[in-house]
Amino acid sequence: MNIQERDIFHTAGIKQAIVKVEFEEGRVTYSPLHLLIQKNDLSACFRKNQIFSDDLNMRGYLCEWELANKILYLVSFKSSSRVLRKTAQLLQNNTQWMQNLRDQHLLEDKTKCVADWFCGDIFISSDDLKKATQIKVIKYTFENGVLVQSMAEMLMLY
Repeated sequence: MNIQERDIFHTAGIKQAIVKVEFEEGRVTYSPLHLLIQKNDLSACFRKNQIFSDDLNMRGYLCEWELANKILYLVSFKSSSRVLRKTAQLLQNNTQWMQNLRDQHLLEDKTKCVADWFCGDIFISSDDLKKATQIKVIKYTFENGVLVQSMAEMLMLY
């Protein structure tokens, strides 16, 4: 997965790539949004009828996140799904009003919302992920979207 396929994390005016996300005793994903999609049983929206683009990963969505005043926000949601394109749909599990979209371009929703569903660790790095086997990361630990700890550490890439 290259840098263009990764979610972006903003803090103190700096954008960095999310290297990985850990939750529920070591389960790993690449986006904090994964937990909300799983909780609201929306995974199928990203498997069928996807519109793939050069700038979108195989998950079917890309997000940008912001840390401000110790609160994690979802600030951008890009979706390749034909039925799920809006942040409100993710939060309310409401895909009915966007059924059967015909357009073939990627839509981006920049509705800012608190990521209060997220409990886990987000690892970010500005290191070059293509060449490294070990990178310097900052690990942010969240409980219900609120930052409870951050620390620097080294992370092995597989």
